[in-house]
Amino acid sequence: MSSKPTMSRDLRLQWLVGSILGILSVCLIPSVIAVAQSQNPVMFKFIEAFGGDFLTFYTADYMVEQGQATQLYDHDLSHQLQTTIEPSADAHRPWFYPPNTLLLIAPFAHSTLGFATSYLLWGLGGLLAMAAAHRYARLSGLWLAILLASFTGLVTLLSGQMSFFIVAAFLVGMVALMRDQQVLAGVMIGLMTVKPTLGVLIPFVLIAGGYWRAFGVAVATTIWLLALSVVWPGLGAWQGFVMSVADTFVHMGGDVSQGTRMGMETAKSLAPLSMFNPYGLFKTHDMPTIWAWALQIVVSLGVMIFVCHRWIQMGATPTTVALVLSGTALAAPYFMHYEIVILIPAVLLLVAHRDHHHHNAALWLGVLLVGLAAHIHFFAFHLQTQVVWLVSLYVFVLALRTCALAPTAKPAKVTS
Repeated sequence: MSSKPTMSRDLRLQWLVGSILGILSVCLIPSVIAVAQSQNPVMFKFIEAFGGDFLTFYTADYMVEQGQATQLYDHDLSHQLQTTIEPSADAHRPWFYPPNTLLLIAPFAHSTLGFATSYLLWGLGGLLAMAAAHRYARLSGLWLAILLASFTGLVTLLSGQMSFFIVAAFLVGMVALMRDQQVLAGVMIGLMTVKPTLGVLIPFVLIAGGYWRAFGVAVATTIWLLALSVVWPGLGAWQGFVMSVADTFVHMGGDVSQGTRMGMETAKSLAPLSMFNPYGLFKTHDMPTIWAWALQIVVSLGVMIFVCHRWIQMGATPTTVALVLSGTALAAPYFMHYEIVILIPAVLLLVAHRDHHHHNAALWLGVLLVGLAAHIHFFAFHLQTQVVWLVSLYVFVLALRTCALAPTAKPAKVTS
């Protein structure tokens, strides 16, 4: 008797949240058109032109095609090539990623296709990867579309970042653990090492949950990818990567006095106050870099303890998967605006497996906040960092709360 009005209230909440996000998405269309026409995005502060970040990936692949793999980390050369490929690109976009990241990029970026076609294929590939991953997880395609159409999804798509691919692999890997498909889980987790920062919690949850086969397969997949990258793009690229590590820390730490290869102005332009993790939050308050990193480590350890405790008790369940996804947003040492999409499967997992008698309004508020999180790009930077950090924390606490209401015994492993 009591469940009927609760379900009716749940439906009203869905309509309310969906309407708000839908209206905001429609309101974004004129801004997107203005950016496309003017190439001078005032409102989109982190998207200097469509495909801005993808230009970095395309240029790196182009350099390897031209036999310049050993110069991947020569930032002056890469900038010169970027202005040739896309004359409107006036910002420095150095390549910091390890060479094995090119294994993900190469199927989409090729000089024979051109930059524009490669960018379109890359975006389509990322969207298809997210759709396939959410279908595998049996999550709502409608709500995925709504959240991807919000600025949270749009910022990843327009910038041309790889977060769709990494989050898709993350979701499939975690859901595969729920179904005791440990080989598939290990392969997906291993593939994530092309950009490993979002996998900071994964080794610990695999150990905590006792998923040793998945752990072994993930290690084997990682080794295979590394070996493949020694063949292509080659050992010379790895030598350049090792030599550029100092500059990578300049990029992440904002210590412009220590740059060796990029130049002072480039280092300043890349100062990482744009990170949306606790470290970025502390840096917006002018905290010294070493203390900001120390507090980030404390937060990361705290999140890891909470997550592992639940995985020891419960193993891989929808709520513990949501917990590790949302916890990653807090624990990752490098977390940017285009990686907020990791919260999309987290909230959708909580909604799909919710108990209609517990905190429904809180769950739908979480969906709304995730859809709105990136909209704060329209406001002052310090507010952006604070809002995204609070949204990540809110979803993490929601997942913790949901875990606390669930049975603590590990479920029987079921294949499907």
